[in-house]
Amino acid sequence: MTIRIPAQLEAREYEWRNDDRSSDIVLDELAEESTTVTLNKDIYSAVAITEE
Repeated sequence: MTIRIPAQLEAREYEWRNDDRSSDIVLDELAEESTTVTLNKDIYSAVAITEE
Protein backbone atom coordinates (compact mmCIF):
# COMPACT_ATOMS: atom_id res chain seq x y z
CA MET A 1 0.00 0.00 0.00
CA THR A 2 1.30 3.46 -0.83
CA ILE A 3 0.41 6.41 1.39
CA ARG A 4 0.64 9.97 0.11
CA ILE A 5 2.45 12.51 2.28
CA PRO A 6 1.19 16.08 1.70
CA ALA A 7 3.64 18.72 0.54
CA GLN A 8 5.12 20.95 3.22
CA LEU A 9 6.53 24.43 2.82
CA GLU A 10 8.57 26.73 5.03
CA ALA A 11 7.17 30.14 5.87
CA ARG A 12 9.00 33.17 4.53
CA GLU A 13 9.09 36.70 5.88
CA TYR A 14 8.37 39.86 3.94
CA GLU A 15 9.09 43.30 5.31
CA TRP A 16 6.01 44.75 7.03
CA ARG A 17 4.54 47.71 5.14
CA ASN A 18 7.24 47.49 2.49
CA ASP A 19 6.41 50.56 0.40
CA ASP A 20 9.12 50.19 -2.24
CA ARG A 21 8.54 46.47 -2.96
CA SER A 22 12.22 46.17 -3.92
CA SER A 23 12.30 42.42 -3.21
CA ASP A 24 10.03 40.03 -5.06
CA ILE A 25 7.86 37.47 -3.35
CA VAL A 26 9.47 34.02 -3.72
CA LEU A 27 7.25 31.29 -5.15
CA ASP A 28 7.79 27.69 -4.07
CA GLU A 29 7.00 24.42 -5.81
CA LEU A 30 4.70 21.89 -4.14
CA ALA A 31 6.00 18.33 -4.23
CA GLU A 32 3.93 15.54 -2.71
CA GLU A 33 5.83 12.50 -1.49
CA SER A 34 4.77 8.93 -0.85
CA THR A 35 5.90 5.96 1.22
CA THR A 36 5.13 2.27 1.02
CA VAL A 37 3.49 0.59 4.02
CA THR A 38 3.12 -3.15 4.48
CA LEU A 39 0.16 -4.24 6.62
CA ASN A 40 1.05 -7.64 8.00
CA LYS A 41 -0.63 -7.61 11.44
CA ASP A 42 -4.07 -6.93 12.86
CA ILE A 43 -3.76 -3.91 15.14
CA TYR A 44 -6.22 -2.80 17.80
CA SER A 45 -6.69 -0.66 20.86
CA ALA A 46 -8.76 -1.91 23.84
CA VAL A 47 -9.89 -0.42 27.14
CA ALA A 48 -11.65 -2.24 29.99
CA ILE A 49 -14.87 -0.56 31.17
CA THR A 50 -17.25 -1.32 34.02
CA GLU A 51 -20.92 -2.15 33.57
CA GLU A 52 -21.91 1.03 35.39
